[in-house]
Amino acid sequence: MGASMISCFAMATHRRTAPRRPREPSSPPCYLATFEAQPSTAAARPTLRAKRIYAAAESADGYRVLVDRLWPRGVDKAAAALDEWAREIAPSDRLRRWFHADRTRWPEFARRYRAELEAHAVAVATLRARARERTLTLLSAARDLERSHVAVLRRVLARPQTPCSGGTRTQAMPAASAAAIPSGLSSNTRHSRGGTPKRRAASRKGSG
Repeated sequence: MGASMISCFAMATHRRTAPRRPREPSSPPCYLATFEAQPSTAAARPTLRAKRIYAAAESADGYRVLVDRLWPRGVDKAAAALDEWAREIAPSDRLRRWFHADRTRWPEFARRYRAELEAHAVAVATLRARARERTLTLLSAARDLERSHVAVLRRVLARPQTPCSGGTRTQAMPAASAAAIPSGLSSNTRHSRGGTPKRRAASRKGSG
């Protein structure tokens, strides 16, 4: 009797301590990382090309846009196969002549041209968006594309668009100054009700 009880107790203990076999899923395991779309830097990078307008048009050019202010000499408009003539984002005549008079002014020319492009933020943003959709080829009659406005424009278009680009910059008021102004009053009108503190004190003294 005692031996049988000990045997039953040992069997029960063995069942409790025996490791459980993991349940096999009825379908292959699903991992979220497998389905998450990984960010692709190559897809977000603009595809930009620079080319002389005198070269023959190719299918690899994609969207062809002329970025000169003046139409190039000897180029037929039909043969140019342009999709757009963005003459408004070309350097101003004054800046262009200033640079052509002395080619050593290249660094300063690039800086001034970037400043001019800030006034055409909408046109720049439109070209940047096109470059993300398809190949964008910047065309110009310049002989040296690497030291021309085309190279500057290409670098500007390759940069990601910032949230404040194209908008009007406003200077934020310091928190301490803003807190000192009563609600509903600007800094120019905060003393309009009842005059300045000195005038209010003089008025109370005269009335007393």
